[in-house]
Amino acid sequence: MTRISGAEGAGGAAGARPWRLLGVLRADRADATKDLDQVLVTASGPVAAALVRHDEGSGVRANLSEHASLVERVHALTAFLPARYGILVREPGDVVSALLDPNRDAFEALLADVHGRDEVRVRVYQVEQAALEQVAATDSGIVQLRAAMRDLGEEAPTGLRLELGERVAGALAALAEADAALVLDTLRPLTVAVRGGGPASGSLVLDASFLVDRARATAFDQAVGRLIERLGGRAEVRAVGPLPPYSFAEPVLPREEAA
Repeated sequence: MTRISGAEGAGGAAGARPWRLLGVLRADRADATKDLDQVLVTASGPVAAALVRHDEGSGVRANLSEHASLVERVHALTAFLPARYGILVREPGDVVSALLDPNRDAFEALLADVHGRDEVRVRVYQVEQAALEQVAATDSGIVQLRAAMRDLGEEAPTGLRLELGERVAGALAALAEADAALVLDTLRPLTVAVRGGGPASGSLVLDASFLVDRARATAFDQAVGRLIERLGGRAEVRAVGPLPPYSFAEPVLPREEAA
């Protein structure tokens, strides 16, 4: 858990339950949450924080479920910068002095960025056997080395076996890099911003979050479908969304995610 402390002397009575930060919204949209009885909104000029009482006795799973549900509901009502689970304050005023006041301009800009938009997280995994079959059939160097291995049989030297293994590993890595670039190049023009991506790790070729305008959601989904067809069996594409824009709030909001 991350605890945000306010000014010296701030805090509630001993034993009082802390507040958990759900996220940040525009102050003039506070009324959008009026039907969420458990949510408290506290403002600082044009921006405001949405908070909920944190019940440590309920257990992590129950609190995580409540947090995710409330974040999704607020996100459905208005532009919202969601906070990861686990950011606590002693009193609502603490979040004003420690978070809203110092970052007011940044929050205003980010709220404008996410207005009318959702996050879609895309992960691409290389399917080893199918990818191996492809490089074995299309890489001339691998084709030649495999032919030499067949001709020599059990007499094939260790050096030749190592060379083939290195060539295959390099070809698989190059294929993963090309597939990641293909996905990014295809989806980026349909989005407002992208977070993540990064180098491949193990079978994970790409892990990226896209900020998608709701007006282009159908086009984005269709592009994902075309990618699945184009990549065939050599890669598995998993797209999850629409989601609250967690990845696009993180430049300003503290990040704390409970295990």
